[in-house]
Amino acid sequence: MEEHIVPINDLNLSEKERQIRKDYVDFTGRDVVLLKELNGLIHQHADAIISKFYSHLLRFDKTRAFLSDEETVKKVRRTQREYLLMLTGGEYDDEYYTACITG
Repeated sequence: MEEHIVPINDLNLSEKERQIRKDYVDFTGRDVVLLKELNGLIHQHADAIISKFYSHLLRFDKTRAFLSDEETVKKVRRTQREYLLMLTGGEYDDEYYTACITG
């Protein structure tokens, strides 16, 4: 039997499917409030957080091999920054899910 796999870029989650994912990780309205409260701090310190995170990751040979060129590192750092800001923005709509899927 052949499985049908939806290409990641074509994945459109319904509100029900989004709620199932939120329920799976017990993501509630309280989590939204807490994340939004962090947004200002994340804006202030995002670059330092990401710098420390990637400094840690790059201590490992396999990670260094994967992130071997400067352009790739710049891109993933920029994407990580955008994600942190979006995560703490409190809006988990189509734009948020599309960004999470497509990076």
